[in-house]
Formats: sequence, C-alpha cells, structure tokens
Amino acid sequence: SSTFDLNLEHGNDIPIEDRPQSEVTSIQGLAIAPDNCHAINPSFDMTPNELIDAIVCEKGILTAPFNIHIQQLLSK
Repeated sequence: SSTFDLNLEHGNDIPIEDRPQSEVTSIQGLAIAPDNCHAINPSFDMTPNELIDAIVCEKGILTAPFNIHIQQLLSK
C-alpha cells in the first residue's frame, strides 16, 4: 500500500530506517561475509523526482507534477 506524507516538502526530509546489517551479511544465520565486514542496509532508497516518470498505486497512476497530482488523488 502506498503512503504519501503531504507535510514533507522534499523527499530528503523522509527519515530512512536502517535495517540490521545481518540481513545482508548472513543467510538463515550462516555468515556469508567476513567477521569484520560492516554493511549499510537502508530499508528503502530515494529516487530523485526527475528520474520518475510515474507512480503507480492502488488509487491510480500519478505523473508530474507529483505534489499537485498526489493531493488531487488523495482528495477523491
């Protein structure tokens, strides 16, 4: 399910949760990386607006300008 936070002006304001590094350094509890290896494992990545052609969600397909079209879609 898609979520949109209309209180944020920029995607850079979205806090990104760090997931446990063990999710990428082991499989089913078995280490697949050296013991001294550290990993960065964000829960999601950020894609700049200019690289996005459309956002497809259960309520419809959004195109630029996203800030206007997201508000219109959510007000339906």
